[in-house]
Amino acid sequence: MSKPEFMSRTQAQFARLIELDRQIRAGRYPNGVSFAREWEVSEKTVRRDFAYLRERLNAPLAYDRKHGGYYYSDPSWYVPALSISEEDIWALMVSSYASRLFSGAPIAHQLQQVTAQLLATHSGHHTALKTDGSFSGLSFTSSCQRTIDPATWLVIFKGLVETRVVSAVISKGAYDERSGRFVFEPLHIASVQGDWYVFVRMVCDDVVEQIPIARLSQAECLEKSFRPQNDIDFKAAVESTFGRRVYFRDEPMHPVKLWFCPELASVVQERTYAPGQQLRRLPDGSVEMTFATQSLVEVLWWVLGWGHGVRVLDPEALIALHVQEIETMKGLYHGKKPPCLEQQQALHELYCQTEARL
Repeated sequence: MSKPEFMSRTQAQFARLIELDRQIRAGRYPNGVSFAREWEVSEKTVRRDFAYLRERLNAPLAYDRKHGGYYYSDPSWYVPALSISEEDIWALMVSSYASRLFSGAPIAHQLQQVTAQLLATHSGHHTALKTDGSFSGLSFTSSCQRTIDPATWLVIFKGLVETRVVSAVISKGAYDERSGRFVFEPLHIASVQGDWYVFVRMVCDDVVEQIPIARLSQAECLEKSFRPQNDIDFKAAVESTFGRRVYFRDEPMHPVKLWFCPELASVVQERTYAPGQQLRRLPDGSVEMTFATQSLVEVLWWVLGWGHGVRVLDPEALIALHVQEIETMKGLYHGKKPPCLEQQQALHELYCQTEARL
């Protein structure tokens, strides 16, 4: 178990101390050599960890020559609780409720468990909030999320942290006919618009793709390792995306201009919907919004959600898509069958090109 890259030195030491305590209590008799190899640190570092347990935390450490490792001479001893303030207690409790935003991922349950365990060590603090969800004065919600298999989540995350190749079954998507077992390198995990995705490099064709973790199953880490992808800034790409589709290559940008009616002006001005958006209030009270995006389809779906309160001004391609979708929807209420694939070839080609794996 190596130290994840996102851990600071202090966090890494705390994680090692927790793991040392767990192994000692499990009767595994850890020592400097075995633990250093497991965590990919020096024996000197592990010796300092043992010294910290003994000297700073007063742990009853004893060495067993027969087993070649350490144990607690007093099994009733426990690692002292962390010293945290009342403000920290409140922050932990709020985070327990906020973890419900990740309800589609197994990490939500784990966050709630860890928070409950930390707060259990500070039972002396009295506060109105409870981590079991019984407090009715605070709630969080998010968009509908796809459910993720806990075992699959663990394998994908382990492959990412340990840079190991993963084999998994990918189920068929709405506009993606490809399915079956594939081997890939997990490069980055991100929560985008409420859903969890893993960015992978497919071993079969060396192409980097974005895959919903909910569409993965029967995953397993292989022994083969890989070198992390350093030429793509996934974090920056995720933060700059408009919708669920993340573009991490030099895709063309489409300038978009939208008109919002006066009744929606105040709502539109309250938040930022797209990276780099610009708003212009018109004399009649309406608002023009401009921004650039790489996914017109994502903008189309978003615009449709505003109903008749918005009109697409630019580009022409988005206007055509908007009009075509409106006409199709109108036809459904007049007994008309939805257009077949051939009649909507341009729209479906756009779907397949930009949203295939979502």
